[in-house]
Amino acid sequence: MLDTVHLTPLWLLMASVFALFLLLFIGSSIKVLREYERAAVFRLGRFRAVKGPGTIFVIPVIDRMVMVTLLTQSLTIAGQMQTSDRISVNVRAVVQFKVVDVERAVQGAKDYIEAIRVVALEALRDTVEATSYDSLVMDRELVASRLQETTAERLEPRGLRVGSAALEVEST
Repeated sequence: MLDTVHLTPLWLLMASVFALFLLLFIGSSIKVLREYERAAVFRLGRFRAVKGPGTIFVIPVIDRMVMVTLLTQSLTIAGQMQTSDRISVNVRAVVQFKVVDVERAVQGAKDYIEAIRVVALEALRDTVEATSYDSLVMDRELVASRLQETTAERLEPRGLRVGSAALEVEST
């Protein structure tokens, strides 16, 4: 016959270890998102839902959460480019953008901010190469608005909205 006096400490130890693991599991499952944050949740690699703001529940190991801010963000792009009349210039542009569709932004690229940087740099290069040096220096606002329009039309299908673009030019 088993001695119940010796089983009590073992049983208590097993119950406390189980309770500790349960608390850790629940603690790592609960996430709190601010008003301007959203989470794209992937379950076993498949997109499940956009969640937030507030308290959300994510199953550890099974769910993966990608955080996205809905605040307006700024991105600086710089490079040396040639104008349409073959004058080399250093151009720096600041593009402001905002995520409007979390699902398309997260699923459209591995890193949506890097994708914005690449698209904005391509749009900047296309805009500067299609503009003469005189127009670039004299009508910076017009060139910046063209840059903003070009970037916006390329990023709109990805769930991103371009707010504004500013341009700074110096000849080399």
